[in-house]
Amino acid sequence: IRQAAEGYYRALRVARAQGQLQNQAVVLANFGALCLQAGAESLAQHYHRESVTLFARLPSRECGPDLT
Repeated sequence: IRQAAEGYYRALRVARAQGQLQNQAVVLANFGALCLQAGAESLAQHYHRESVTLFARLPSRECGPDLT
């Protein structure tokens, strides 16, 4: 789990540095899933909320408000 978390953290830093909102949202969703798997439910909720917030900011054709 630690190795996966480190990889997600690196991916998130790159996505943020490049301003890639969709990639940030995907990484945050993956972080949330990883936290849930590790039993860290509150942290999982935090990352999932951040992910949904970013997805909602995207144009609908890029997984926007309807998250499809």
